[in-house]
Amino acid sequence: MSQDSLVDLITQEVMNIVKARSSQSGASTQTDTESAPVTSSSQPIGEEPLVVVCANPLGKAEAIRQFALLRQRWPRLLVLLTRGSSKLFEDSKRPFAGFTLDPADRDFEVRVAGCSSILVLNTTVNVLAKVARLIADTPVTITILNAIKTGRPVIFTTDGLAPWHLNPAVTARIRGYLNDVAGYGMNVTTFEELTERSQATQVTPSEPLPDKGTDCCQCGWAGHCARLCHDRISTLRTEGVARVASTLGMESLGKDVAGFIDHTLLKPDATEDQFRRLCEEARRYSFASVCVNPSWVKLCRQLLTGSRVKVCTVVGFPLGATSSEAKAAETHQAIVDGAEEIDMVINVGALKAGQHSKVLEDVRAVVRAAQGKTVKVILETGLLTDVEKRRGSELSVEGGADFVKTSTGFGPGGATVADIALMREVVGPKIGVKASGGVRDYETARKMIAAGANRIGASASVAIVKGQSKGKETSPASNY
Repeated sequence: MSQDSLVDLITQEVMNIVKARSSQSGASTQTDTESAPVTSSSQPIGEEPLVVVCANPLGKAEAIRQFALLRQRWPRLLVLLTRGSSKLFEDSKRPFAGFTLDPADRDFEVRVAGCSSILVLNTTVNVLAKVARLIADTPVTITILNAIKTGRPVIFTTDGLAPWHLNPAVTARIRGYLNDVAGYGMNVTTFEELTERSQATQVTPSEPLPDKGTDCCQCGWAGHCARLCHDRISTLRTEGVARVASTLGMESLGKDVAGFIDHTLLKPDATEDQFRRLCEEARRYSFASVCVNPSWVKLCRQLLTGSRVKVCTVVGFPLGATSSEAKAAETHQAIVDGAEEIDMVINVGALKAGQHSKVLEDVRAVVRAAQGKTVKVILETGLLTDVEKRRGSELSVEGGADFVKTSTGFGPGGATVADIALMREVVGPKIGVKASGGVRDYETARKMIAAGANRIGASASVAIVKGQSKGKETSPASNY
């Protein structure tokens, strides 16, 4: 017997036991396929669900709307896309960016295991049929069946199955699948019933909302991000999220800006104890990432395993004067070591000399080596004129970068509100803007965010989130 066959056999036996226990505990398992499927609301969803999004094309817009509502009720949710939905939502709006798990990531299983429940959105017949027949052949079906084996709630929403109701024979087969799924102890419900049971917050703006999916980086409601999603913004792990659509909405964030911050330690004399403290602080306050020199990436990745804090490192730092080949090699090794974000220093001399093709290739070399990981381009704005800042930002966009960033923290000057506003004006909604250098208190961070920054590089991160002035509390990287 092959290993795969043995795994399938064991899975079948385990699920039979689960089904038998469910029956003994009084769960009804209707077999009449013309009857409504079994439903259950006895299991709690918890505070950190994993949302599995399927690929029903007819439900695309509705799935985006539903996801926006789910995110208000469960701000710590994660997303797992099926293979089909990855292609279905692969457009400029990327409605699930910043929340989506990658099965190829080394910490994928740990992060999935930490989720309180599984919500299947925009359900397709394909996924439903595989689960009903206990076929675990994709990351999605493996995740769902593993959740059942470990006793975590799984909820299937049936809205995406509605188009089949015109064919009685197919409808009967689907109802059979639903009954099988319910018999395994999974919940079967509509999205409306799910949100009613969980008392999810319903959006009731004072004026009509625009059409869904027209110009929004996350939830599909154009121009209303801050108003609809303010409770999520503070914990976003931004990977190119272009903007927050309402500066007025930013005021509601209060002092909870941790999700914008790259907690930074780039001092050359920093010790291992300081990096351990850095990572402990990042976990405690849920910062977006820790930003460290390349030699510390492996340690920080180990210390942060199982958390949602990313590891960011610097390339060509702090002068940017190394060759493109050297920067690409640094990037490759950093990714191997576990870095998820790369902050590269632009070739400042080439930019000032007008050698734009050299600058562009420099950015492209790092983007290629990053293999899809987030790349931020440090302009070192203190050395540039406004014209050069504009051109550097344009070349970063053209080169495929995910962010433009103001400063290394080692050059003249640091981030200014004027520079953030200029950079945001140039890149528009295409990529992110990071303010770094001299951001050491909450009020300064708030001004940077209001000007258009959606990431802050800071060493005084703890003081910022506590609303303290920069002199009251310092972190290991207080000179950054």
